[in-house]
Amino acid sequence: MGLVYETKRRAREAIAPFVCFALVIYFGYHVIHGDRGLLAYLHLTKKIATLEASHGQVARERDKLENAARRLRADNLDLDLLEERSRIVLGHIRRDEAIILAN
Repeated sequence: MGLVYETKRRAREAIAPFVCFALVIYFGYHVIHGDRGLLAYLHLTKKIATLEASHGQVARERDKLENAARRLRADNLDLDLLEERSRIVLGHIRRDEAIILAN
């Protein structure tokens, strides 16, 4: 009977450290691999940097298009740009011109 009592006593004493150890492992895993963990943070940081670079490129392109649109307005018409756009859209060329297609 002493052996059974000793086993139960040791088991009761071991439960609290085991539960604490299991909780530390559980939360430690989720700190690193969870949805808001360290790896997710690093992934989002890299994605933000990529999107910021893409945003800069798109902003420059938008500025260039806004400048071209501003130059085609009736109050500030750039005749060279108008001629260029009309040639591109309508496909008209003069007889003495050569077409050079650039990619």
